[in-house]
Amino acid sequence: MADSFLILKFGITRIFLISIGKDYCLVDTSYPSEYRKFVSALKKHKISPAQIKYVFLTHHHTNHTGFLNEIMNESGAKLIAHKDAVPWLKLGINNPAMKPTNKVVSFFMQLNKFGGPPKKNLPFNVTINDF
Repeated sequence: MADSFLILKFGITRIFLISIGKDYCLVDTSYPSEYRKFVSALKKHKISPAQIKYVFLTHHHTNHTGFLNEIMNESGAKLIAHKDAVPWLKLGINNPAMKPTNKVVSFFMQLNKFGGPPKKNLPFNVTINDF
């Protein structure tokens, strides 16, 4: 990848790969159903999942954490997330206290209720490091 970052578009979501030498930091994931498209996009850009060393979550809604389980298991990456997101990630659900920022986001959050929360709890240990 010639650029220092790559933007991948999956429907309404955008995720980012930031290069760290020959490795990468993935910023957010998309919905669980987008994982195969993500793997195809990696192949197109000649990136192996093993090159993803970090996954940074901006927040813990399904459209940001959807295929977190899959990429964490396949890459062995370290997770970077706010400590308040950890309980919700472990439960595999969205924080119901988070409110939409506008009507469009509200609409998609309502649609997401029909698709349900992430399909399973996190199968790996989450370590909290305070900085």
